[in-house]
Amino acid sequence: MNGKQVLTIDASSTPNQVLTVSFYVPDYGDYTKVKRLYPYPTREGEQRPPYSVEELLFAYLIAEIRKKGKALAIDPQDLPSRLEPFAIDDRQAIMQEFIATCFPDEEQQKAARNFALEQRKGEPRPSIVVPALITPSGRSYTFVRPNTGAQWKADNSWKSASENGCTLDEYLLAMCLTHIDGKEVEPYKDPIEVFSGESIELVQFLAMVFVNAFLLDDKAAEEAKKRGKLNKQKLRAAFGSSKSVTPRTVDTTQTSATQV
Repeated sequence: MNGKQVLTIDASSTPNQVLTVSFYVPDYGDYTKVKRLYPYPTREGEQRPPYSVEELLFAYLIAEIRKKGKALAIDPQDLPSRLEPFAIDDRQAIMQEFIATCFPDEEQQKAARNFALEQRKGEPRPSIVVPALITPSGRSYTFVRPNTGAQWKADNSWKSASENGCTLDEYLLAMCLTHIDGKEVEPYKDPIEVFSGESIELVQFLAMVFVNAFLLDDKAAEEAKKRGKLNKQKLRAAFGSSKSVTPRTVDTTQTSATQV
């Protein structure tokens, strides 16, 4: 991880004030690599590991752990074991700080949604330019509006988070990205590699814009369901009014066997 910036969480800022940990600041390429390492359940009933993808990512990024100034041994192969020396509340506090540092916060999520909703107004746009002013990287990004054919193409290429190291939405976003800062993006054999040097924060921010701008939102989905229910009621009413019922007639000329 040569050249990566290193941040330190001092023991004094953790609940038990025992361990100081230094970690490399990740990029999106680190995230995809760790997602490919994460042992996702592959069979029904198989349990997930006790640690999250984000915890495995942090373990992967650990540069040093110190206790009272002395460096502890770090297993180069067994990544989850790197977290075992931490007290539970210390690990939880460290992860909160790590996620707040490297992933989009609530304000950024809101900004992504609001920008996307603005793009939905008026006539559908063939492409969207996310301006440098609102992106975490300070650069602009342009992606085209995908149609169903593009989504199906992405779905056929994307296998799983464990194979591709990303979500299907992020994969589709990468396929639709055309320009960065106005410069045309060169095609990659694996589309997600276009984001390998970008921050996790940026890619997830762009994915939120992309999903909210182009995919069906919860409100529109509920409205579609309501219209479908009304259609069902109309069909049932029409079927009921056209259905004729022939009254049963009783032949009164027949004599009962018990009649004398």
